[in-house]
Amino acid sequence: MPTYANAYRLLEEVRYGIGEYSDALVSGMLPGTHRNEYLMNEINRAQMLIYALALDRIPGEFLKKADLTGVDSVFTLPADFAQVIIFKNERKLKVERINVDRLSRSGGSDRLYYRMGNTLILEKSGVTDTYELWYRSRPRQIHTSRFLADNAVNDLALDTAKIARIDDYYNGMKIENINLNKVDTISDFVAATGLATVVTGGTHNKGDFYGLVPELPEPLHILISAKAILNIRSTSPVIKSKPTKADFELYNDLLVTAFEAYSDYEEDVDFEEIFTDNMPPARQWGIVAE
Repeated sequence: MPTYANAYRLLEEVRYGIGEYSDALVSGMLPGTHRNEYLMNEINRAQMLIYALALDRIPGEFLKKADLTGVDSVFTLPADFAQVIIFKNERKLKVERINVDRLSRSGGSDRLYYRMGNTLILEKSGVTDTYELWYRSRPRQIHTSRFLADNAVNDLALDTAKIARIDDYYNGMKIENINLNKVDTISDFVAATGLATVVTGGTHNKGDFYGLVPELPEPLHILISAKAILNIRSTSPVIKSKPTKADFELYNDLLVTAFEAYSDYEEDVDFEEIFTDNMPPARQWGIVAE
């Protein structure tokens, strides 16, 4: 029995929910009417939709701090970065954001920055100090596959056909060996090789299935497969049994219950009103029920 609602387990739940389940389909031995890649995309999309709801209602859960060291005034953002809350220099003074059209032509300041791609860049060049970033995080993409080789000490060989091609992308994420029910935390990830260094290590064998664990708060994990199933049943041209009003109401009840179990709100807050006030139930999640 898996410890977490990891990607493998979520894929199982989704296949059950759309009426297309077998061990061979989940493992990828057979393609099925719906390919695993498509289903995992829907699982990741559901995760992000739930995150969008959670960000408004439990924002403190996604607040993180990182120490970033400048390389000629360029600071690379964490892989789970979503939004700057506050950026401070080594003297703990706030660094303000400016537009690029306001950059100085006379040396610039180390207390002004602009955003470019996945980096923050100071107006002043040559800075190599360590700055402090408080930021809002977002859940990263999850996937499931098999280890491509026996582990070497603390290195796990992830499936290079499915990994994100960004160094350190999975740093800090939990990964579960499905065969052994063993959970570990990734401390470093190298995109070129697909090797994930884990904290605990131990036995993991070539061919063992693994699943990355979603970064939403655990009480909200139950919503991911339920939301993905609704989306797939609503949009897949090969599924004839579209979601009913009762299906949407059941999901709404599940969503309210999950947020009640994990929130920063006072006990007397009406979660039903927060999620459904002034919105037709069939349209609350962007899908119209038949």
